Amino acid sequence: MRYHHVDVFTDRPFHGNSLAVFPDADSLTGTQMLAITRELRHFESVFLMGDGTSGPRTRRARVFDLTGELDFAGHPLIGAAAVLHALHGAADHEAWTLRLPARPVEVTTDRRGRIGAGEPGLLRQGRFTGRTGEMTVSADGDGRNIRSVRVGGGVALVAEGRLHELPPA
Repeated sequence: MRYHHVDVFTDRPFHGNSLAVFPDADSLTGTQMLAITRELRHFESVFLMGDGTSGPRTRRARVFDLTGELDFAGHPLIGAAAVLHALHGAADHEAWTLRLPARPVEVTTDRRGRIGAGEPGLLRQGRFTGRTGEMTVSADGDGRNIRSVRVGGGVALVAEGRLHELPPA
């Protein structure tokens, strides 16, 4: 099972908030997702699955921390959208809909250079406001009803890995 280690809110590897993104997790159960998250010891991991009813820019998403599944977590969705852009984004600007169990969230990504594992400064999420180097996060709705996310900052794709075995279902 392939996964990507990404750092969110930075354009430099080994900075920012790190997480694991599993872009093809259709075959995993929730029990396996939790076991994998604990094994990798990331604070959060995001698992993406095909949606089946929508286009290629829509994925089902499940976010886990070390104790269980989360209804919502912002930085895993931003990292997931960056990985999707790196793998499937043909245009410089893309919009992704990530369907969490509770609600869908839209994340937009903008390419700002070459995209590949280990290259710094890969994607800029949204637009900057304020001074260079500041990051802003804005969303419509309150903290429990966020539907879209726009972030000033970057995402660094640090590494690509593969799990050779999966935990029991």
